Amino acid sequence: MKNILLLVLAILPAFCFSQENINRLKISGLVGSPFYNSENQYGARLQFDRVLNERFTATLATSYSTSDDATFTTRTDVAAMTQFRYDYYNEERTFISDIQFSYALFGTSSRSNLKLGAGLSYVNISFEHPSTITFLDTNPSTIPLVDYDTFQSHLLMYNIFFDYDLDITSRLFLTLNGTVRGTFGEQAVLTQQQFLGDQVVATTRQGVNGNATFALGLGYKF
Repeated sequence: MKNILLLVLAILPAFCFSQENINRLKISGLVGSPFYNSENQYGARLQFDRVLNERFTATLATSYSTSDDATFTTRTDVAAMTQFRYDYYNEERTFISDIQFSYALFGTSSRSNLKLGAGLSYVNISFEHPSTITFLDTNPSTIPLVDYDTFQSHLLMYNIFFDYDLDITSRLFLTLNGTVRGTFGEQAVLTQQQFLGDQVVATTRQGVNGNATFALGLGYKF
């Protein structure tokens, strides 16, 4: 009986740790580099952490971000010394789902909790852009014909990240996440072509190599 009591007392602290404050829900604002656009993306990130023990944590997260951008071409009328500019819009919408595992440098029960880790990301990109731009003739003042296309890509990427939590109370905490995602070689390549009549005069090529995001928000332990 005494041995059983000693065994219970020995495992009780570990049991209490595994049952109390092992779940952490985080809601953050997000800024990140785009996959195709030149302007930064802005959005939100929802993250769920499951503390496995004093050092390791498993994470599931999802984020949504958008980026609006504009590109343009110019044509010059030399005789009239006039330049004509034609603008086109680009819209990028990104959904990202992350599965990650991390190691806490100071322990998961520390008030100041810094974690480093890695994982996989499933990325869904919707990019609306001008796929073809056609100038009907050589007159610079002629408005070009623009065909817009929505390019959809679904990618599996690797990620490395840091996660920093700072307790405000026993339940609430500030959270900061930085994640870098990459691929093994360029993927999801799209092209944009410019025509003069039916002749191709320029081709632009873009592909996905990676991106980086930063998220700042609040978390709750339960």
